[in-house]
Amino acid sequence: MHFQIITLYPLFFNYFFKTGLMHRAVREARLKYTILNLKKYGLGKHKKIDGAPFGGGGGMLIKKEVLAKSLKSQPSGWVVLLSPRGKQLTPALGKKLARKPFITFVCGHYEGVDQRFIDEEVDEEISLGDYVLFQGESAAMVVMEVVVRYLDGFLGNEKSALEDSFENGLLEQDQYTRPNDERVPQVLVGGHHRKIEIWRRNNQIFNTLFRRPKMFKEATLLMEEECEFKRYLYLLAKERES
Repeated sequence: MHFQIITLYPLFFNYFFKTGLMHRAVREARLKYTILNLKKYGLGKHKKIDGAPFGGGGGMLIKKEVLAKSLKSQPSGWVVLLSPRGKQLTPALGKKLARKPFITFVCGHYEGVDQRFIDEEVDEEISLGDYVLFQGESAAMVVMEVVVRYLDGFLGNEKSALEDSFENGLLEQDQYTRPNDERVPQVLVGGHHRKIEIWRRNNQIFNTLFRRPKMFKEATLLMEEECEFKRYLYLLAKERES
């Protein structure tokens, strides 16, 4: 996998690729990266990169020529623009991007970028959610973290990615570590793997229902899980009564 980032602020990524799992992936050659400083491709003596939009507006736009020049300077692969108008980032989108061998992230700035660049060069616009950031660098880092989790061997334990929140349409279950006390569900320390598996699934359903009810409506449950969940709620209510 090769990430290329077109940015006005290359220093944003200095530590991103040099710490933690990202650094390990780079060291093990699972991941390569290239950072292109957009200012280098500016126009004229003063390396101008932006201009006022036709019809007026609240801010400046990054010029099409500057972005196109930076993009053509290197191989580009699949071109992603970080934009509030883009499709929302999801695990499914992360998995799709993980199948791309080369992705170029264009980090937006100011009011945005010239639409002609989007029409001609961008393969996909991606948003983190319904809010606006100062620039696209932080959004690009989030997308990259989501994508690399699905690369073979990146996490070491492939099963851990499958058990995280959202992977099965539900939030993650509650988790506990030592020391053991009365607040730790005793089924987790009993050693019965099937009972633990059922408890985890029920707890995922419970967390999703009460924390993210809209998400719960979209989750698909098996008939036996629905029955087990009703039993779980009954036992929980009885436990709280006592």
